[in-house]
This record gives sequence, C-alpha cells and structure tokens, in this order.
Amino acid sequence: MGDVYEHVTPAMKEQVRTVLEERWQRSVQAVKPAECEWIVETAPRLGEYYRAPDEKRAS
Repeated sequence: MGDVYEHVTPAMKEQVRTVLEERWQRSVQAVKPAECEWIVETAPRLGEYYRAPDEKRAS
C-alpha cells in the first residue's frame, strides 16, 4: 500500500475531465430523435445538449 500514489494532480483531474467530456459528446451524438424528445420532455434543461447542430445555430 505504501507504493501507491495517493495524491491527485491537476493534470490527472484534467485527463479525467477530458475523457468524460469526450464520452458525453459521443453519447449525445448517438441519441436517436425519439430518445432526444423523451430526454427533453423529462429534463427540459438538457435540451441545449441534445439539439441538432442546425437547431443550435438557429437559436
């Protein structure tokens, strides 16, 4: 246990944030229109993430 590095560095935090952001973006892109509609109805605030690129520009 003494050989385990326990301190989380800013670079480690940034790496985790980057990976999670990439996964989030891929999941948003994979959502089907019917799923998107359900998500926005269930949690309207998430609509900004699930709008099609054309809709984002128009708003």
